[in-house]
Amino acid sequence: PNLVYSETGDELWDSYQASIDNVEDVEQVLFQAIGSLSWTLDGWQRKSKDVANRLVRPSAFDLDNDHVEVTMYPQKYSSGMDCKIVNHYDTFMYAYVNPFSK
Repeated sequence: PNLVYSETGDELWDSYQASIDNVEDVEQVLFQAIGSLSWTLDGWQRKSKDVANRLVRPSAFDLDNDHVEVTMYPQKYSSGMDCKIVNHYDTFMYAYVNPFSK
């Protein structure tokens, strides 16, 4: 084929080269952003795992019987005279009451 140099072709070639260079620049910026995003997400993941582990880990809670006074209330159900005749006797229940309940 007969190829003839033209100024328009040269301008198109320069424009094409500039767009290729621009794509490489954009690609480089994207790779930097992805690396930065990956680094940020890795840091966030480590931090969130640390927070979650601290939340679910049982902590020391120094509460023993010296700190709580629980009252016992013995209860008696009197079955009455009819039950005594047929050998059914009174019922006893020992209730330990939660000191924090009303």
